[in-house]
Amino acid sequence: MKEWVTVLRAADAAARWHVHQGRKGSSLGQRVAWHDSADDQGTVRASDWSGVRIEWDNGKNQFFHHDNMGEVEVARPNLA
Repeated sequence: MKEWVTVLRAADAAARWHVHQGRKGSSLGQRVAWHDSADDQGTVRASDWSGVRIEWDNGKNQFFHHDNMGEVEVARPNLA
């Protein structure tokens, strides 16, 4: 029984982490950075159920599915 409790707690923690990852940088106007870089930043311009569109400071636009945002971080205020 203890093993099942451990497995269920681990599954719950994984689910919470996944929800957090999907929400990272998903609000409109949120500043984001590629790999926490001060030189490679952008702004979330669109967001829907499947992902977000980021307008990078270099002028390029890119769409990321929520499950594929591992390298995109919310920009720290002191990086901007």
